[in-house]
Amino acid sequence: MSSKAIGWCITGAGALLEESIRVASTVSRDFDITFFVSRAGEEVLEMYGLMDELCGVVSDSYLDEVFLASDSGFSFPKTGRFMLGRYEALVVSPATSNTVGKMAHGISDTLVTNCFSHATKTGVEVLVVPVELEPAASITPYYISKDLCDKCGRCVDVCPEGAVRFYEIDYYRCSGCGRCVDVCPEGAVRFYEIEVVERGVDRENIERIEGMEGVSVFGSPFELLDRL
Repeated sequence: MSSKAIGWCITGAGALLEESIRVASTVSRDFDITFFVSRAGEEVLEMYGLMDELCGVVSDSYLDEVFLASDSGFSFPKTGRFMLGRYEALVVSPATSNTVGKMAHGISDTLVTNCFSHATKTGVEVLVVPVELEPAASITPYYISKDLCDKCGRCVDVCPEGAVRFYEIDYYRCSGCGRCVDVCPEGAVRFYEIEVVERGVDRENIERIEGMEGVSVFGSPFELLDRL
């Protein structure tokens, strides 16, 4: 267990999610990490099959653990640790446009925005990686192409979560294990790459939080390695 600890917030973005976990794994060599995962973050981690990888970064001991919004009630009491000086820094990576917008306008009605609010009020350094700062291709969870699917049923039979039906995947059940991809003879189960276009309001919100005292903004999770 390290004598130093940081908070790390995960929001519901698929973009930069895997990279954020990889960087957190590296940072965990020098810091204990408390992950604060939003409700959307929980769903996306499951969809992409990354929840186990995230949990594997920590030891499940005090300050080196994972807190889920679904288990945190409405007052998010664990975020009070920032007020008690338990963390040297707060990382928000990846940060969705929704989360950045709330942080920019002082709204703290989620687990993640409560962390941000408490950190900025108590002088804890905040490092934010917005997914919209440097727009790039975003990868969707697995989906089934109707044009390629021949309804052989192999994907349905192999899914351990019962998430696959013909032509669709129930993302609330999907764990992102990829077994459906492996058994599909037609290559019908795949992901889709989407080009993300920057919106003016997102840029304004990023600039707003970047102008806050103690808050730094980064274009990639890997840039955090020079600050932690």
